[in-house]
Amino acid sequence: MVKSEKDHTHWVLKQIDMKTMTFDERLRVKEETKLLQCLNHPNIIKFKDHFKDKKGLYWNTVMEHADGGDMAKMILERKSNDNPFSEDEILDYFT
Repeated sequence: MVKSEKDHTHWVLKQIDMKTMTFDERLRVKEETKLLQCLNHPNIIKFKDHFKDKKGLYWNTVMEHADGGDMAKMILERKSNDNPFSEDEILDYFT
């Protein structure tokens, strides 16, 4: 979790260690970033920014923070509470 110095909003920083990556792996990381930049949907975490550290060893992606957690967390909570998703809920999430 990171905080913007400009407006004090919270974001998530995904940091990828590129020191041992092959050229092709580095390209895929950059392609993933380009894809995230293009996505615009209320159910998809929003992309904010990306940058390399000063030494160029880490690729950093800044993304929106999801207060409610992710789908994996929801599934585990529902399973532990013996409260399965209804068919309508599942269809809503997939659409």
